[in-house]
Amino acid sequence: MTQPSAPIDPEALLAHGDFVRGIARSLLFDEHAADDVVQQTWIAALGSSGVASRGWLGAVARNLAIKRLRGDRRRAARETAVARPEGVPSDGDVRERERLRRSVVDAVLALDEPYRSTVLLRWFDGLPPRGVAARMDVPVETVRTRTRRALELLRRRLDARHAADRRGFCAGLAVWAGEGPRGEGTGAATAAATGGVLMASKTVAAGVVVLAIGAYFLWPRGEAAPAIDTAVVAVPPLKPVPPPRPPRAADEPPPAPAPAPAPPVPAKPVVKGRVADAEGRPAAGMTVWVTGPEVVAPDASGKRSGNAVVLTTDADGRFETTLPSSAKCTVMPMALPGFEPKKGERKEVTPPDEHADFVVERKPTATLVVTAFDVGDAKEVAEFTCAFGRRVVKAPSAPADGKIEALVRLDAAAGDTVKVAVTAGGATAERDVAVRENERIEVRVEIRRGAAVSGNVTDATGKPLAGALVFFGEEDVGRGDEPFKPFDEKRIRDGVRTGADGRFAIRGTGRWITFWHADASPVTVARDKASAIALPARGAIRGVLRGADGAPLATTKVFLDRVRETTTDADGRFAFDAVEAGTRGLSLVGGKPKAYLAAVRVTPGAASDVDVRPGIASVRIAWQGHASLGRFVALVPLGAVGSLAVGQPSEGTVVAPDVLPGRYVMLGEGGIVATVDVSGAEATAVVGRGEIVVRAAAKTRVFVVPEGAGYLARLMAGRMAGAGVPADGALRFTGLAPGRYEVGVERDGVRVTVDVKDAPVEVPID
Repeated sequence: MTQPSAPIDPEALLAHGDFVRGIARSLLFDEHAADDVVQQTWIAALGSSGVASRGWLGAVARNLAIKRLRGDRRRAARETAVARPEGVPSDGDVRERERLRRSVVDAVLALDEPYRSTVLLRWFDGLPPRGVAARMDVPVETVRTRTRRALELLRRRLDARHAADRRGFCAGLAVWAGEGPRGEGTGAATAAATGGVLMASKTVAAGVVVLAIGAYFLWPRGEAAPAIDTAVVAVPPLKPVPPPRPPRAADEPPPAPAPAPAPPVPAKPVVKGRVADAEGRPAAGMTVWVTGPEVVAPDASGKRSGNAVVLTTDADGRFETTLPSSAKCTVMPMALPGFEPKKGERKEVTPPDEHADFVVERKPTATLVVTAFDVGDAKEVAEFTCAFGRRVVKAPSAPADGKIEALVRLDAAAGDTVKVAVTAGGATAERDVAVRENERIEVRVEIRRGAAVSGNVTDATGKPLAGALVFFGEEDVGRGDEPFKPFDEKRIRDGVRTGADGRFAIRGTGRWITFWHADASPVTVARDKASAIALPARGAIRGVLRGADGAPLATTKVFLDRVRETTTDADGRFAFDAVEAGTRGLSLVGGKPKAYLAAVRVTPGAASDVDVRPGIASVRIAWQGHASLGRFVALVPLGAVGSLAVGQPSEGTVVAPDVLPGRYVMLGEGGIVATVDVSGAEATAVVGRGEIVVRAAAKTRVFVVPEGAGYLARLMAGRMAGAGVPADGALRFTGLAPGRYEVGVERDGVRVTVDVKDAPVEVPID
């Protein structure tokens, strides 16, 4: 061994104390023996004639420790030779030791990839983390993560297998590796024997290290664990410390530079993970989105949708994709019929990332195959629709061979009841179906569609009208329950079209039938009067738009029924042609305006002339006999032109802004009704002592309006009906002025027209 030539510096020598002691402890497994080696190392350093470098001290400490190990091993051999026979391990001890060793080896080999390869390369092949990373072409941090996960998996599996004797199992591993639980040393003999084994064979050493590390990580948490140090197998051969290089001569060429290290191979920007439920069961077939500004054309593992890669989990719930760059992206699972991710569940990751794992809630589902049977015709219905409330998690298919298939979600896997509603030809029937998770149930729902209605439709000239739409119900079926909404053919589900000869045939149980055509005005009649229908022509609106000072407003947009628009000319004039007959709305804003300029009644085949200007700024209307009128009162015009206004009730009065002069029907919450003539800032509702008592099923939403009030008034009255008929089955409309009134049901039209005087009128509704 080459000695240092510089003088000894005691302070520099003591600075290497922890380093020397660590080497001694790692080789000797004994605190006192390690202290002896440290002291001997200092003596050797003090006896030298120069500076003791860190490498020199390490070599000396290793040599002294190995020398002590050899002496301890020879002493242990002598003691073993003269020991009594009962000191030899029994056959049972040997079998138990081998069983424990095989249990750990089997657990390692049973690990899934990439954990198995990581453990084998790290400890069986003895590669450092960077070596494992280079071999597997992954980042070093990924190797460390896999190592932690592998040890955790080993802990769980061995716990499950040896739960009854975990302390004994771990202690056995530690003893087999050379030391008992921390604080319970096995003595110099065991340490010497273990050291000899560790230096005897690389294969045996690797196995011992795996088991030793397993014992360390598997020891019960919160208790002292075996102190197994893997540095035992990493002892390098002793090399003499080279002497200091003499100064280079002036004419000596400089040494060749060391070759530059090869640049590291960049890791592929891979994103992978797993989706499972709380019990670890895979969520197969689940959709996972990977989104980000640089998420573009992916590989074959997914498809692109905008700036997202859409993946589908495999049978084990795993997903994987390679992205074009390592830019940060977002990974999130999407809801599946059988699985529900937590709200807002997502992860921000930077590729490469192999642990984008998610836990989702498993939801029980079942499949229902529904058929509809017409009891009257004694045959199955080919065309019908189904509803399952909010349980449906997958849109039902269109009827195929008279069947509709739907996937529904259950509240409990053990069993649940699903309400199935079938609609066909205007008739609806329901049935409760008991079903369990993953069941496929055939469901037949019996309906009664009522008698058939047939007839013919013509235009205003008597010519057969082909392609007219015929359906049960009033206009609101095709318009919705909001004023001035344009008619939408897509809202009609069970209608029929007239043929080339204008004839039709429809089945259903509705009381009213509506006829609509794009070139005519709609008509609604009772079903017993639907055999011969003539649709009137459309009308027109001609008008002038004025400002608050009465001057015409030029180049101003005017909207009709939210969607049609025109612009006033220099004189403020505007016109709309081909307007459906009925009450139409004018506004200055399209879409869903907050206010309307006017409500105009259009006569079939005629032009309605209107002069539109701001109404009375504020009108206070006294309503005698009603101290409480609800939250608001709607004013619907009864004349050719008026305002659709909303008033605020206050102590028996109603205050409404911007109201055009004219006659109005006033509708309060709960169905109360009156009429009023507005000509100035003060007005009084026309009331009387009349009363209509409607008797119907509880919660039926019924309304009362003056006869001839029109479709708009009936629509608004239905919306104002509130909770409907109370539990006692009687709803009273009081304070009515003498006259004729229409009584109807919301969305089902007028049922009856009655005369009201001073005495109550009873109206039964089935």
